[in-house]
Amino acid sequence: MQNSNLSSKIFPIIKEDWLSFIKALEKDLQQMMIAYNNDKRRIKDLARLISKLEEITTLSKNNIEEVLNYRELFLYIDNSLESSFDALNYFKTQGNFDNVAVKAIYERIINSSKIMMINSEYNGLSIKIRFDNERIKKLNELLQGNKVDYGLIKELLKKYRFDNNKKKNILLYTIVMLSIKQNEINNSKENDENKKMARNNFYRDHFNELVKKYQIIKENNKDLLIGCFKIKEKMNKKEINMYESFSSNPEEASSYDFDDNAMLKIYVLATFKIKKDIENYIDGISDLVMESSDLDDELVFFNEMIGEFENNVCRLKPLITSEEEIIDVADNNIYFALDIFNRLLIKDLLTDKNINNIRALIQKVDVVENSRIDGVKTNHMLGVSEEEKMLGKNISMLTTSKLRLAYITVNKNILILGGIDNNDKFDHLIKVIVNKNMFAIKNQISLIEKEDINYIELQNRIIDDILKEKSKIR
Repeated sequence: MQNSNLSSKIFPIIKEDWLSFIKALEKDLQQMMIAYNNDKRRIKDLARLISKLEEITTLSKNNIEEVLNYRELFLYIDNSLESSFDALNYFKTQGNFDNVAVKAIYERIINSSKIMMINSEYNGLSIKIRFDNERIKKLNELLQGNKVDYGLIKELLKKYRFDNNKKKNILLYTIVMLSIKQNEINNSKENDENKKMARNNFYRDHFNELVKKYQIIKENNKDLLIGCFKIKEKMNKKEINMYESFSSNPEEASSYDFDDNAMLKIYVLATFKIKKDIENYIDGISDLVMESSDLDDELVFFNEMIGEFENNVCRLKPLITSEEEIIDVADNNIYFALDIFNRLLIKDLLTDKNINNIRALIQKVDVVENSRIDGVKTNHMLGVSEEEKMLGKNISMLTTSKLRLAYITVNKNILILGGIDNNDKFDHLIKVIVNKNMFAIKNQISLIEKEDINYIELQNRIIDDILKEKSKIR
């Protein structure tokens, strides 16, 4: 009779209260996951900063002048150091770097309180992430019913502020279910753990193999992808809007009367779309998900996306090689310098018309110094010898009646440092740009020399975003 009352009257009530507890737990876990992922991204940023600061400290230990090359990075961390860098630069320009004050200023820079705090923040976050990871695992186990932690439940009941009656019902439900589940867990625990470990290892290994497969396809077709960037760069808005409708299924375009040039553009847009989808997908799968989810369908879907990317690349090859204008696709690219946050240094000067004009000017002017064609002149820029030494590159200047541009050549490519639509204090502007962004510019020179496909894609994406933003304003 008592069992009947428990089943028909009491149990439904305590089960309902248990479900209220589970709902609160799900919300709690979701909020914790957001904070956990934010902390993981932050600690990656801190690790890169700490590594770079250690490298700079070692590099400048016996040659303080080297620290001037990293002014931008230090000011990003602690903008109060600007006067210290100005002082060091003053001693350098005066040829007085042996002054005893130089060492004191240098020590003030590398031992800045905000720079020291980076290590403290990194250590604190490392501990917090380890704690949160364990906490999330425990909450997941409780949520999925894999493990009933009586102490954890009591702690959460206090946190969620249920009334006393609900607390008793939830604890009673836990006791009832614990006796049932414990037997099941004890009987199958070892076997389940082995299966889970094998399954997780399979998912992780298979996922990593697919990522590697995608990277190999991308690297083997680097020149072709660079050529695709150049093709897209020359497409107008009308073409992009028309052909993008076929980018999810380019095979469908075959049933229309498109010529090879149109099919080339369709496959270019389709390739960029699936490439972006793949890379977003790779970024979206976390270790935590890999440990707690069955990913059979996900891995099949991922493999299908890679197959689609590879198929698009194969379809592009006969189309792109038939285009005479895409011969030597890796040469004569035009890039716009970015700061450490990947923001354009020349943003205010870029509009639909100006970008096309700038590219046309660069492409028609012989990059040999002191040339002049159709009112466009290029010559070696004066007054920037110190900046050239730091960059390891000559800085050239392009001049028209309405525009001035400063640029450097990297192999056969052009990196535009800055520009202005009048002639006021242009040399000063370029000196400020180069000194303030030395670290970012030198890094971009290296990426251009390596023909880094991700950097080339970043350039195109940033410029596209700028133009879309300005078109909305208009």
